[in-house]
Parts: sequence; structure tokens; C-alpha cells
Amino acid sequence: MTGAVQLQFTEHDRLGELGLDVDTLHRAARAGLAARATRTDLAPRNAQGSDLVSHAVEELRLLLVPSGWTADFAGGQERTVSADGLTSIIVSTGAGAVGDLAGEARTAHPKGPLMRDAVSINQGFVQEEFSLGLPVPQRVEGRPLCWVLLVKVEPAQVDLELTVPSGMRDGMVVTWAERIPLPPLPYGAELEPGDEPVPLDVPVEPRR
Repeated sequence: MTGAVQLQFTEHDRLGELGLDVDTLHRAARAGLAARATRTDLAPRNAQGSDLVSHAVEELRLLLVPSGWTADFAGGQERTVSADGLTSIIVSTGAGAVGDLAGEARTAHPKGPLMRDAVSINQGFVQEEFSLGLPVPQRVEGRPLCWVLLVKVEPAQVDLELTVPSGMRDGMVVTWAERIPLPPLPYGAELEPGDEPVPLDVPVEPRR
């Protein structure tokens, strides 16, 4: 979000609060990228993006279910929900400055009413947290705060961030209450399943 103060956190701070880490999110993205790479030019135009998202979601669940996370298929929107029910994650292809707090990120394609509903719930979290100064996860309609794992494939690397959607325009999510950039992944021949993520501090743009 433009003008917001950027704070420095290690990956174990903000992601750790959510029960997540960079390696888990990288592994989920790798699974989606591997599936995407099997498509030929004869596949339907949306096949690569669909494969990327569906396989990333499946891998994310395989990694998180042992920690108590669950799959939520309600309404047709694929979410992965934390054991305490306070956090959910959606995977989406991204566009714009994904992973770069200096620019504006957005979803790559328009979203439907389920995303608008998630944005509305998220707005309730943010507004109540800053107007009342009280913990809000249990109070907003009993619904979890929704995060989106944005994945943007570039020719040489894959940019990623974990974000809280807070506003839409023309069907696409264009504003975010919180953004956690993740280390980019190399793409192409350099992307191997066993690669370890590069350890570094992850800057976080705080909610306001």
C-alpha cells in the first residue's frame, strides 16, 4: 500500500505467527510450476494457470494438514484453513509488482462474488482492529481472515507474496491490507524440487 511504513521482520516472525514458513510456500508454488510446465501449446489457454493454482493448493494442503490445517471447499472457492480457524489461504496467479512493496500488485484475472465476500470480511477485520484496538479474529462473522498467495511467473523467475486482499476494481483485487513478499524462485532449468529457499529478512507492510 502506497505511503505505508515498511517494517523489517524475519520470515519466522510474521509467517510464524500464521503457522507458515517460506519453505512451505515455496514448495507449494514449485508443485504448481511443475504441473504448469507439462502443458503444450495445444492445451486450452487457461490450462497453465489452472494447473499452477490447483497443484499449488494440493501441495500446500499436503504440507499443512499434519499441523491441523483443513481443506475448505465451501461455495466452490478452494481455501486452506488453519487449525484455529482464524486464517485461510487462497492461491492465485498475480500481476504487477508481486513481491515488491515499492509497486502495486494485483490478481492476474478478475475474481467472482466469493472473492468479493472475502474482501468484505477482511475489511471488517481491519476496520475493527484499528477503530477498537481489540483482537478481532473471533468477532467478524466467525469467518477467518483470508490471505492470498500470489504467484507471478516471469521468464527467469517466479515472484511471490502472501497478502490480505482489501479492495477490488473491475473484478480484480488491487489493494491489500498487508503484504508479505517472499523470496523469488528461479524458473526454468534452474528450478529443482530440492532447492532450498534463500534465507533472508522478509519485509512486511503493516495493516493500517
